Amino acid sequence: HAGVTAAALSANSDGVLVAGGSVDPIAVDPPQIPPTGDYTLRLVVSRKLYDAAVNTAQSPSMADLAPGARLHLNPYDFDRLGVSTGTAVKVKNGERAIALEAQIDAGVPRGSAWVAFNQPGVAVAELIDVTAPVTDIQVDTL
Repeated sequence: HAGVTAAALSANSDGVLVAGGSVDPIAVDPPQIPPTGDYTLRLVVSRKLYDAAVNTAQSPSMADLAPGARLHLNPYDFDRLGVSTGTAVKVKNGERAIALEAQIDAGVPRGSAWVAFNQPGVAVAELIDVTAPVTDIQVDTL
């Protein structure tokens, strides 16, 4: 930041563009992502606007806005399972398992499954291994 001086700042009201830098980037090898198996789906988890966060849960006007978690599947994968919308399924990652309702969602890529994180009544975090680069799941009917 040697180019950032009082004179440069007063001459440029929009700020000073700093060129170069004294910090060297760290070289990191990209993680090795295994392909999905024939009977597994890649789990994608993200948040929704309303969830079981403390502020939402403790607010009488917002507490019921969290939609709950469902297993969203591409129509192709949904048909492979042979279930109908709302059917309870067992979602497993190794020894960990939770039950969710299945839902068709054309916005989910084929070979993937999406679940909203931090929804009431479901702990999808139990399926996630933070030491693995990805989480693959198996889905069975109950």
